[in-house]
Amino acid sequence: MFHTTLARHLAPINPRMNRRQFIAGAAAATTVTTFRPAFAVTKEVTIQTFETYHEDSWIKEFTEATGIPVKVIRVGSVDEMFSLPSSGATRPDICFIDSGTLTRFVDADLLVPFDPAKVANAANVSPSLNWKNFNTYKGNLWGVPYAWGTIPMMYDADVITQKPTSWAALWDKAYAGKVSTFDDAYLNIPMVALRIGAKDSANLTDDEFNQVHAALKELRPQIRVIAKGFDDMSSLFLNKDAVIAYCQNIAVVNKLQDQGRNVQLAYPDEGTLYWVDNALVTKFGNDRPEVYELINAGLDYAWQARFTEFSGNNLVVKAQGALATGKLSEKGYKRSELPFMEDASFMSKMIINKVPEDIDRRLQLWNDFLAGVL
Repeated sequence: MFHTTLARHLAPINPRMNRRQFIAGAAAATTVTTFRPAFAVTKEVTIQTFETYHEDSWIKEFTEATGIPVKVIRVGSVDEMFSLPSSGATRPDICFIDSGTLTRFVDADLLVPFDPAKVANAANVSPSLNWKNFNTYKGNLWGVPYAWGTIPMMYDADVITQKPTSWAALWDKAYAGKVSTFDDAYLNIPMVALRIGAKDSANLTDDEFNQVHAALKELRPQIRVIAKGFDDMSSLFLNKDAVIAYCQNIAVVNKLQDQGRNVQLAYPDEGTLYWVDNALVTKFGNDRPEVYELINAGLDYAWQARFTEFSGNNLVVKAQGALATGKLSEKGYKRSELPFMEDASFMSKMIINKVPEDIDRRLQLWNDFLAGVL
């Protein structure tokens, strides 16, 4: 995933990293953990993953049950997920990759095609995710989902009493100075593209790009503060400095609700971006049964239920199966986006986030937006 770099920031803001940092309660950093049982074992499996995705206790449990030692490399951003194996700094057997950047890994010749026949629990994945479609590239299937989430709209329901149905609400003059978003070109420009009715939010024509430019120029006076992360956005709503915003992650809304604020989510009719992180096999993990055994374990109903209860991320398996394990509470279920998947039409309104046609052009547009020089 690409991220905006601004002179006023020491480092690019990464919304995906912020989400994991927020849930974990600490800054994500690259760490390595290896578990080795005392008895004879098969060949070690190395995974490259994110904070909250593969906790040490879960890996230890897997190793004790299977005899397969696992080395866990935790990274803090999608860019790091790519840069480490591409530079040779790491040699993971499995990487957990956003579908939107899957093509980058394939084009760098880092992956091998994925064989779903080796993962029996792939049958547990919710059919509404349509995962084979968005994980197919150049005629091959490359991975299976592990977690997913959306980037919807959030609003103060005490102020805006009727749920917004269009992204146009962010442009409504009634909320001038009370609109916010987060600092990321990769995710904001596709949202604006949805607002102007672009055919493909990731592949804009020159005319559509000009329309996005005009829409951003019109949006800029609406926004007094652009949030740098979860805490910023929470503070804006707590202090009534914002009443409607592009929502970086629903964890922000959950936090505000815990603090007694009537902040709700809206999924506009034009569509809502979503991301999916997948388990993909690298060339180092090719033709190794133990690699597929670990991927299969991660799609077990109990594993996924525990994952959502612990992290707040959305599980990818059928919700009924996860709830039946007793490892996902009713509260944990309702605080996620899982209930929406019971509506067969919900995922049809979601738009998978993809690598854009010209990231440099989008970054320049976003920087001009931030500087107010459109």
